[in-house]
Amino acid sequence: RLGVLAGLEVAYLEKQPGPRPVSSFSPAATLPAHATALGRALLAFSDTEVVDAVLTRGLRAYTPHTVTSPDRFRRALAITRLTRVAVTRWELEQGVSGVAMPVFGPGGDVVAAIELAVADLSRELQPVTAALAVASRSLSRELATEPRRHMRAVGQRTFTHA
Repeated sequence: RLGVLAGLEVAYLEKQPGPRPVSSFSPAATLPAHATALGRALLAFSDTEVVDAVLTRGLRAYTPHTVTSPDRFRRALAITRLTRVAVTRWELEQGVSGVAMPVFGPGGDVVAAIELAVADLSRELQPVTAALAVASRSLSRELATEPRRHMRAVGQRTFTHA
């Protein structure tokens, strides 16, 4: 998945395994920011006002593993800022974990995040993190080298907070 903040949710496009094409951004394709690695990678580098708004709205439990404590959530964001890797374990869907990394724009602000779903974090975390690092850094570098062309394309998919 590639996702962007759309208000307090994450709008995303997704590539499922197999020959199916990548999905397109759709108003219906949103995820809760707090319960996904994608959202955490975005929120960890967002303004404190955005994080405060997510906390004010409440951290809904989707599974028994969803982080619902504001203190634990802020700690998870701090770890993500330090490591540049966001990890969720069975928080949105039982049995599915997520690993995500932020994508930075020309000014150094987070503009998107890339996430991969994994079944077994203990076995898959290292190879997934390596692949995400290459993808997120390459995309960040591409955005930094030709900001006007890419940011115009990014702007076509409302990257503004609603």
